[in-house]
Amino acid sequence: MQITIADFLSGIECALVDARTWNGWTCPHFTRAQADALVRAWRAAGCRAEYDGASDVYRFWHQDEPEPDSYAADVDGTYPIGAYGWTWQVED
Repeated sequence: MQITIADFLSGIECALVDARTWNGWTCPHFTRAQADALVRAWRAAGCRAEYDGASDVYRFWHQDEPEPDSYAADVDGTYPIGAYGWTWQVED
């Protein structure tokens, strides 16, 4: 399934989408490979992102915020990057 962040990134692959939404926005979960691809897309858009292998955490910085959003794997092994906080939408 492909998703997009409104007016920022598009064509992002995710493993699944939570049945619940956050303020009407999609709540995606990513495999490790998909999360790595998201890091590359985030960086290509001029923003900072990284994966910390020691703690198994992905970090994403927004342009105006000094602290990153951090995401560890859920029990199913997927990463809920931006779930319940970013404006994700399923692409048509």
